[in-house]
Amino acid sequence: MRNKAFTLIELLVVIAIIALLVSILLPSLSRAKELARGTVCLSNMRSTGLAIQMYATENGEHYPPSSCALHENPAESWWINALQPYSGTRLLYRCPSDRADTFLDWDNPPPQAQWGQYRWASYSTNARFDNKPFSRLSGAPRPMETIYACETPESVVGADHVHPEMWFGPADPQNHVAYERHLGKASYLFADGHAAQMTLEETWKPGTRNLWNPKKAPEWSGPLDY
Repeated sequence: MRNKAFTLIELLVVIAIIALLVSILLPSLSRAKELARGTVCLSNMRSTGLAIQMYATENGEHYPPSSCALHENPAESWWINALQPYSGTRLLYRCPSDRADTFLDWDNPPPQAQWGQYRWASYSTNARFDNKPFSRLSGAPRPMETIYACETPESVVGADHVHPEMWFGPADPQNHVAYERHLGKASYLFADGHAAQMTLEETWKPGTRNLWNPKKAPEWSGPLDY
């Protein structure tokens, strides 16, 4: 009896078909993985929103401060630390798509003088909420349309807040917001506690839209009109 075996040409055809299938499936698998990571990130934001509501209930309806008022508020009071008893885990502060390897160990931090070398969290709060009258839950006229926190790029270190009032041109927020981290979108937490994934242009577009200004959101307002 003759032994049946694949010829070299048949093997090459099979290999080519497998390579073609892999090339077709890999982008879909990568997209599915990123969708899953984005879902976790959005859940982090929602859980942070719940923690803020609980914190505010016990602290005169105030939002937790950021490090913006560094000399007025000790590190223990910054939102990253103040929300810990309510969130129950520091994993909420890191997006699974954040690849930075310089995260500060808040449970065993180095001397505070060195903190500027580390990444504090994947997220930052809107520094406008550190100022009265917006530091209270009732401060923003339209909290459901006002961004309280956002994702930040891996390059951001030594900070837990952003200053949208200093954005003058379309490129400025791109240095402070990880606006394309999740398939062209990012996760945002709003002042009323809900979270959503949006494009940067949906949150801030010169002359058209500004969800970062607690005073006037969602109307457009210039950088100095805060």
